[in-house]
Amino acid sequence: LVLEAIVAAEKLEATEEEYVAEVEKMAEMYQMEADKVKEMLGENEKKQIMMDLAIQKAVELVVDQAKENK
Repeated sequence: LVLEAIVAAEKLEATEEEYVAEVEKMAEMYQMEADKVKEMLGENEKKQIMMDLAIQKAVELVVDQAKENK
């Protein structure tokens, strides 16, 4: 919940390129073609992956801020 608030406050978003890279990682993990994985993922799953990627950016932001404040 806190990380989602950071995502909103900092206007963090995942790019289409980051989404494609994540799908490619998933495809490799499941030994499938990336296009097939994209087909299996619906719009809701894409939105969730994009939010997960944005939350990862929020985590990185918090970690970087903590390191700077040491």
